[in-house]
Amino acid sequence: MHGIRLAQGREWLARHRDAPALLREFLAASSDAEEEAARKEREAQEREIARQKELRQQAEARAEADRRRVAEETAAVQARRSAVRSRRLSYALGVLFLIAAGAATFARWQQLTAQSRALAAQAEQMMARDQSEALALAIRGWHTAKTAEANLAVAHAFPQLLATLEGHTASVVHAAFSPDGRRIVTASGDHTARVWNAANGQLLATLVGHTAPVGHAAFSPDGQRVVTASEDKTARVWNPANGQLLAALVGHTAPVMHAAFSPDGQRIVTGSGDKTARVWNAANGQLLAQLEGHTDTVRHAAFSPDGQRIVTASLDKTARVWNAANGQLLATLVGHTAPVWHAAFSPDGQRIATASDDHTVRVYRVVTLSDLAELLGK
Repeated sequence: MHGIRLAQGREWLARHRDAPALLREFLAASSDAEEEAARKEREAQEREIARQKELRQQAEARAEADRRRVAEETAAVQARRSAVRSRRLSYALGVLFLIAAGAATFARWQQLTAQSRALAAQAEQMMARDQSEALALAIRGWHTAKTAEANLAVAHAFPQLLATLEGHTASVVHAAFSPDGRRIVTASGDHTARVWNAANGQLLATLVGHTAPVGHAAFSPDGQRVVTASEDKTARVWNPANGQLLAALVGHTAPVMHAAFSPDGQRIVTGSGDKTARVWNAANGQLLAQLEGHTDTVRHAAFSPDGQRIVTASLDKTARVWNAANGQLLATLVGHTAPVWHAAFSPDGQRIATASDDHTVRVYRVVTLSDLAELLGK
């Protein structure tokens, strides 16, 4: 029994207290069964409610997980997009930087290349005047930028054999370039001087006439004549184009050690073992002045840049300064303790450098008697 019938049975039993015990037990068992069924139903409902709750929670958890996953995926997509944008921006900036750096590098390269080529051009122009300076410029050009021009300039500036002048039959004791650098004159112990093409070493003329070794030879300032000094006690003037003798400077009584033209080419000064220097007319060989005063061989003689003075160097340990016009002694340069082999004026003519066997070079400022007179007059 259950439900309404069980309730009716309970009411009946309540009215009939004398009902049989078996009936009472039956009704009590039915009531217990109904309560047990109700309990089980409640428990089933509670379990269902719990299951539904759990399912709901699981659904909510899945929904939350899906939401989080979607959010994470969205965030990841956005992050990837942001990363892509950042990378693209970085790439763009990198490309711009490379372009700018490349442009700057190219501009710098162009600048250095231009500087290198300019230095190489300067080196080529300097080659004939000062080879050491030309080499320095060429090396600077090569260090600035390794251009073909700089490489060629370095190659040109390094000392290199361009020609061998062969033909003399004895020692060659002196050589000198012509003023334009196109010819070379050589002096030899074979009693000759020779004129050569400086570019290819071709013999242009042989100056024949001396009867003893030729110790010195030099071109005139215009390059149209050559003067030679010989141990045959003479100096001679030649046409270097054809070897024609133009004048013989005769008068020294010992070997002529040196000969040099005046700056204007009209006079020649010679130094000799006869202890004198002499000034000659370069055109006809006429003696113009005799410079006497040294007590030993005059090894060298040279005009001042203005042609008004002459300096001589002697084995008597002195150098002397003379008036080129009349041969008057202007100054004696003393101080060396051994023979003086060479003396030269400075470009402005105000100083003289002397070279000696005493291992020294001395530089003198020359003040002549005329200079003193002019100073005193002021």
